[in-house]
Amino acid sequence: MDLRYKLGRVVRWSKRIGLLNAISFEVQQTLRRPVISFMHGSLGRRIHLRSSSSDIEVFEQIFIEDEFAIPLDSPKFIVDGGANCGLASLYLAVRYPGAKIIAVEPNAENCALCVRNTRGMNVEVVRTAIWSSSTRLKIENPGDAPWSFRCVEADAGDPAGFEACDLGSILSGRQCDLVKLDIEGAELELFKDTGWLKDVSAILVETHGDEADALVRRACAGWTISQSGEKLLLVR
Repeated sequence: MDLRYKLGRVVRWSKRIGLLNAISFEVQQTLRRPVISFMHGSLGRRIHLRSSSSDIEVFEQIFIEDEFAIPLDSPKFIVDGGANCGLASLYLAVRYPGAKIIAVEPNAENCALCVRNTRGMNVEVVRTAIWSSSTRLKIENPGDAPWSFRCVEADAGDPAGFEACDLGSILSGRQCDLVKLDIEGAELELFKDTGWLKDVSAILVETHGDEADALVRRACAGWTISQSGEKLLLVR
């Protein structure tokens, strides 16, 4: 990565997290620290990102470009499906301090970092995957980067398997103000049965492929649809 890009990022980030904090990040990345920890000045808390993953790109999308700055009227309950390292949950918890957030993530490494990044916030981290039904899944591509893991159904005796549940079970009949979904193609499974939609007011989803995009749009026909960065925002 060239010096000009790094200097440009320091300038962009310093406006949000503070100059010294932006420099601290760049120094740690240059030193190739596996996990980069730095203060976010306006939040007054430390953030942890893996240097060899998409964490840095996601941080920029959420905290610098404000991809999640969507209009919600005092939400009380939010589900973060595909929480990864917890950046979306942290952003939403800070933006909406009155909201209870459930961060759902199937990967153990991602979950551990999610807990670190949301510690002290009104966020409950649940290690499971969102699917069309309660079943057992496994990571289809365990050799890939944690942010890109995809799930497939696993045999009952597969040691790599873990529990998954349908979104209706997570909602438990509660009205949900926002469901954020970044579940690496599993929206094809999730939107097979849309009984849970009756309990949801808004969805922010990154669709993976034309088939998934069309399926989500059909399921939410009549909702207001707009674009927020790479994600679709669907509002009832």
